[in-house]
Parts: sequence; structure tokens; C-alpha cells
Amino acid sequence: MGAFPISDYLRFRYVYHVPLAILATGLDMLAALALVCGFILDTIVELDRGAILSANAGLQGCAAVREKRKERLSNPAKRGS
Repeated sequence: MGAFPISDYLRFRYVYHVPLAILATGLDMLAALALVCGFILDTIVELDRGAILSANAGLQGCAAVREKRKERLSNPAKRGS
């Protein structure tokens, strides 16, 4: 779509397809805006995913410590080690 105004300018040093140039500029701006919004949303998702995973890892770590404590308390032979 933007090739016609560019080729006009390169050949004649004048843009004969002005509506196409305006449309191409608008679409490029919308595409750039969508790209930036995508990067922002992806960053937010990655940060939230990291926070959720670290919170889950902390909970699993607590559960693992509780299990080891139960094993040690239930088995008196391993208390010394």
C-alpha cells in the first residue's frame, strides 16, 4: 500500500497518491501502537507469572519442610543424623 506513494516520489519527486500515503501512515502508526501495547502486556504477564511461580515455590518449600519435620519426628532413629 505504501509502495505506490514511495515509487511516485522516487520517480517524479511528487506524491500523486496522497490518500494512499495518508492511509499507509495511519496504518503504520496503528501497527506501531499495537506492537508497543503487545510488549507492555507481555511484560506484565511475565512479571505476574514470575510472582505467581515464586509464591508457589515458597508454598511448596514450606510444605517440603513440614514433611521432613514430620518424618524426623515420626522416625526417632533418624533424629541424630
